[in-house]
Amino acid sequence: MFVPESALLAAAEIPSFSLEKLDWSNQSKWPMITVPSGESVDRNVTLDSSYEFHDGQEYEVTLTASLLVFVGEADDAGAALFPLRMPVSATAHFRW
Repeated sequence: MFVPESALLAAAEIPSFSLEKLDWSNQSKWPMITVPSGESVDRNVTLDSSYEFHDGQEYEVTLTASLLVFVGEADDAGAALFPLRMPVSATAHFRW
């Protein structure tokens, strides 16, 4: 199953350059989510745009992503260590 980028981002958020080139100098051009210390943020993904689900069927869906994490500010002593690329995934089993 492939989830199109348009299912994850609004049209105005789809970047025109590569994630491989994301760094402190251009990170402000990317859609970012700021997560306060000790908290979490949810992002909804609409799956029906990528697959035709059928009533009464069981499904197992795994979403994977690489989170690019910036900590602190560009002029901090450890700024050269960022962005961190953290692979994450989650699997859900459900009946449609």
